[in-house]
Amino acid sequence: MLELTVWKNQQLDDLRRDIDRLFDRIWADFGISLLPGEFVRGPAVHMAENATTLIVQVELPGADPDSLRLSVMKNVLLVQGEKPAPFARSAGRDRAVENVFTPFARRIQLPCRVIEDEVEATFADGILRVVLPKQLKARSSSIRITVA
Repeated sequence: MLELTVWKNQQLDDLRRDIDRLFDRIWADFGISLLPGEFVRGPAVHMAENATTLIVQVELPGADPDSLRLSVMKNVLLVQGEKPAPFARSAGRDRAVENVFTPFARRIQLPCRVIEDEVEATFADGILRVVLPKQLKARSSSIRITVA
């Protein structure tokens, strides 16, 4: 006959904590943090516009400027790069890893089409600033229909 084992809340909490620690160590080996707000969607973005241009600013503190790559296709801006670790991993067991230093990519949906050949980008003080000239809408023209 099966016996029931009574578990106390403290025992369940200890088990949950042990499992959390195990997964934290596994993910840390891959450079991934499961802490809220840690590059969940990628780097933070600020977008502004005026009548002729879009200005996108991406926060990339510590990013390697030589690794940054930008591409624009239709109305999507893709920002890619790497954030190198500021320190070497310890030979022992890490107790906490709260930073993410891995390759990253962020797809930014633009509100309109832009002139891809005229996009300009600068990187200073951990901020990538991208200026995208808007593709101005062509005037509509009427077309005469001839009846045969």
